Amino acid sequence: MKLDESVLSNAPRYSNALGMRELNLSKFSLTDLDAFQDYRDLYDSIRLAHNRLTSDSFTSFGLLQRLQFLDLSHNRIESFSSSFTIKVPNVEDLVLENNRIASVQDLESLKNLKKLTTLILIGNPITEIEGYPCNVLEALPQVRYLDYQKKNFYFTQSGSSSDETEQTDNIDKDEVRRQLQNATSLVEAMRLRSLLEE
Repeated sequence: MKLDESVLSNAPRYSNALGMRELNLSKFSLTDLDAFQDYRDLYDSIRLAHNRLTSDSFTSFGLLQRLQFLDLSHNRIESFSSSFTIKVPNVEDLVLENNRIASVQDLESLKNLKKLTTLILIGNPITEIEGYPCNVLEALPQVRYLDYQKKNFYFTQSGSSSDETEQTDNIDKDEVRRQLQNATSLVEAMRLRSLLEE
């Protein structure tokens, strides 16, 4: 399905928990985003999860300078062009969970997103490559959080440890709820919610 004015006018819009203006275009089976070419830059957060978007779907994406959070999870994206990153220059949080990113080269153009601090790649083929977190973080030095973990976690840990597993098993749910109330980014809130659901 093409993104057109009728889809845009019927899509949910709201202020999210962090007070960001959000547009939710998830689960519309979208294949391209032509209507974004002339779309006004009104939203801090856009969700495009669970669609059929590919790397070519963003050729008509208009300039969205206000955008800080972009959820592209559960699509068919293999890579990004440098023209895409020019159109979303202020994105800080990028969720690419369950796409088709297979190598660090597929993420190369994200270097242009100077404000990108959080990147989620869980469920992509790249995660099957040994040492991928360190390779991604070296290629994208501006990223501070990868797959819900702080950058330092990957550089100080050598593989998974039993201590780490023990810590996640003994989570203080009240403390997690307190942290959730004080979360400063959508990705951090998502990570904390996932801990509560374990």
